[in-house]
Amino acid sequence: MSALRELQRDMASAIRDAAAAERLAPRPLAALATPQRLAIHARNYRAGLTAALASIFPGTQRLTGEGFFAFAAAGFIAKSPPRDPIVAHYGDAFPAFLAGLPALAASRWVAEAARLEWTVHALGAARPTPPCDLAALSGASDARVVWSPAAILFDAPCPAADLIDPDGDLAALDLARPCRLLLAAAPDGVVQHALSAAACAFLQSLRDGARLSDALAAHPPSPAFDPPATLRSAARLGAFAAITPV
Repeated sequence: MSALRELQRDMASAIRDAAAAERLAPRPLAALATPQRLAIHARNYRAGLTAALASIFPGTQRLTGEGFFAFAAAGFIAKSPPRDPIVAHYGDAFPAFLAGLPALAASRWVAEAARLEWTVHALGAARPTPPCDLAALSGASDARVVWSPAAILFDAPCPAADLIDPDGDLAALDLARPCRLLLAAAPDGVVQHALSAAACAFLQSLRDGARLSDALAAHPPSPAFDPPATLRSAARLGAFAAITPV
């Protein structure tokens, strides 16, 4: 390894270590006479990653407040530095990190809100799947669907979508009300389609490879669940890459 490459590696390591420390105190490097200068880079490193997280999790930041969010982000950055040079890919483990914070033990809905924000963020980079033609089901005795990589079923035990709504009123929310969504990439963003418990379970069965007949048997129609309407909505939103008669 060249001397320059080794110095660059050591500087990057020192900056990450300093950013992980509470007081941003860089360890000395033999090749640099004034290691304190690294504190500037460490501060910028931490601030840049904190800003990146805030841009991905704006609703979570509103829920926790900027001060606590910065504290949580600093802890996350120290524990899980970026593995990818693309900053937009950073933060997939942040919801799980929040779920493990003792300070949020009584507010598990914060981590669920963050999980929804990351899911929407990640889907934003996906290529939308064209609507699937349900005519393939005509005359078929049964069928299976091929689930689209640009669609995700989101299920949370709290009203995650309302929690990250910038116009939402946290005081008016029932924090025990579940949130079930079909999320699908679209040309202009990510579509969020609300689902009943039965509709979500039905689509989960199809996603996991169940035949249509088996999914219907496990989740029969009810006043709150219309299987044909659920299929039409999912197909229109691009949840199915294909429908295969069997």
